[in-house]
This record gives sequence, C-alpha cells and structure tokens, in this order.
Amino acid sequence: SPPLPLPWYKKLALVASLVLTIAVTLATWPRRSTLVAQQSSDWERPVNGGGIVGLRGDSTGWNPLAPMNTARSRFALVIAGDGRLYAIGGETNGGITGSVERYDPATERWTALPASKPTRVSNIGGAALGGRIIVPGGLKPDGTPTDVVEVLDLDTETWGTAAPLPRPLSGYALATLGGQLYLFGGKDAQGMVNTTLVYDPQNDRWREGRPMPGRRAYAAAATIGDYIFVLGGYDGQRELVTCQVYRPDQESWSECEPLTLGRGGLGVAAVANRLYIVGGGWTGYLGFSEEYDPERHTRAFFETPISRQWRNMGLASLPHKFYVAGGWNGTYLDSVWEYVVLEHQIFIPYTP
Repeated sequence: SPPLPLPWYKKLALVASLVLTIAVTLATWPRRSTLVAQQSSDWERPVNGGGIVGLRGDSTGWNPLAPMNTARSRFALVIAGDGRLYAIGGETNGGITGSVERYDPATERWTALPASKPTRVSNIGGAALGGRIIVPGGLKPDGTPTDVVEVLDLDTETWGTAAPLPRPLSGYALATLGGQLYLFGGKDAQGMVNTTLVYDPQNDRWREGRPMPGRRAYAAAATIGDYIFVLGGYDGQRELVTCQVYRPDQESWSECEPLTLGRGGLGVAAVANRLYIVGGGWTGYLGFSEEYDPERHTRAFFETPISRQWRNMGLASLPHKFYVAGGWNGTYLDSVWEYVVLEHQIFIPYTP
C-alpha cells in the first residue's frame, strides 16, 4: 500500500528545519575573494569577524616566538645580517607610532630601541642594505602619504635620511636585488598607483622603472634569482589573485600562476627557490597559506596560524626559514611566528 502522507505539523517542522539549515549555511559560508567589498575603505575593521588563532607549532612548521612589546600592523619587519629582527613604526591601539624594537634570537627577547623613527608612519616596508635599514614613505598620522625616506644605521642604531621618493607613497611592495631597492605600486594622495621605483644606495638616487601592468596597493614582493615576484594586493574594492614577475635587467613584466585566493595585505617569503604566501583576508575568507614553485609552476598548501582574516603583518626571511609578526585580525596583534621550511608538512585544504 502507498505510504501515508505526513501530518501537517510534521511538514511544517521539516520546512522550518530546512530554512534554518539554509540560513546557517549562508551565514557561515566563506565569501569568495572575487566578490566586491561592501566598503572601499582600507582602514582596519573586522570584515569576517575576528580572526581565529589556531596552530601552536605541534606537527607543523610554525613555531610561536616571544611576542612583540607593541601590538601593531602596517609596519616594517626587517631582518639584519646578524639575524636580529627589527619592528619599525606602524599602526597600534594608540595610533601611528615611530617606535622601534629589536628581537635577538639568542636571548629570545624583544628590546625597545631608544631612538624611535623620526617620522611616525604606517603602511610601510623596510629593507636591510649595506648595514642600514631603509624605510621609504608611509602614511602620516594626518592621513596623508609622505615622500620622506629614513635610514636606520645598524651599528649606531641612530636615524638619518636618504633621498626622498619622487612622490609621496604608502602601502607599496618592497624587494631587493643586486644591492638595489625596488618599490612597487602603493597609494598616493589620489589613489592606487602602478609605479615602479628603484633606489641606488651608493648614489642615493631614485629612478623610475617600468610601471606595473595594473594599479594596486598592499601587494607583496620577493626575489628569486634575477626575478622579482609581485603578488596579490588590493585595488580598493577586492583582493587580487595577481602574480606578476619583474625582470630588472630587461625592464620587463610577465605573468605567473595566479594565487588560489585573492590576498590583500599579505606577506611573501622567498626560501629555497619557492615562494611562501601567508595572510590576506581583507574582503574574503582566509583558511590556508600557499607555496609556489616558479620553476615547475606548481602550488601546494600549508597551514595558517591565524584563519579567517589576517592582514598587514610584517614578514622577513632567511635562506631556510621566515618570520611573520603582528598584523590585524579584528585587533592589533603582537604575535610572532617562525616558519621552518624544511620541517613543514603539506595538506590539501577543502575549498567549496
């Protein structure tokens, strides 16, 4: 005999359960990075709720280190030739700062330097060249970019100045190659730019390189051999999957394999001829980090210590490992992580 029909109250309960399931799924479903953000502002605000701190180093390549004295994002993290880390400037709970602190791996301690950076700025990067750390431009507390370039002498730990940028810029990507400093994109007073600038420290001079194919800020750059890879970024509306390669000796740009997810305010390390890409989560959901092999054009995935959103952190690398510090995940972070490349394990993330 045919099955009896469900009573009306059971039908109602079934429909209500189905509606509730759909609502929960839509509320928690990861937003794809190709979607346009509700607001184009790039100031710090939770987009997906606070980030989730996860890994503790067990069975992964991530090892937590002593936290910074000051929680900060949009700052410069630079590693000197002796292996010590310098955290410079950035945005904090107290506003934009010029404070500088140094991490000594031998003592596993952070120490505040007496001499702060003279010009307080955020949205900066820095690079160690010839016993000095060079920090170009940045965003001042009044919300305007600056062309000031300040230099920290690592022997005396005092500040000086270098030739100013050709134009005020902040939120750029930075890399070094052949003893020169390369600056890509960023923001000026009018918006995103595609500028390529090259600094020669011997002659204390900036020059224009071939512009990037597109305008963007908050990208990241790293060098492998004669090539500089510029990845990700934010165009004011969405995080980008863009991967482009700059060859300075030919003043040429080419495309490389795009990122799996759009990432703005990311960090990139070049270790063992591979790129290790962490962070982002500006307008989209962040659930894993990426490893890219430019020679084989292959990607793999590895864990992220902070999921959901994690952007504008500092990153510095050595030949066998890299460090990631601070950033924003709904609040300013003081966390510091060391990632040892030779000990990492690869996993395959689930992406609907």
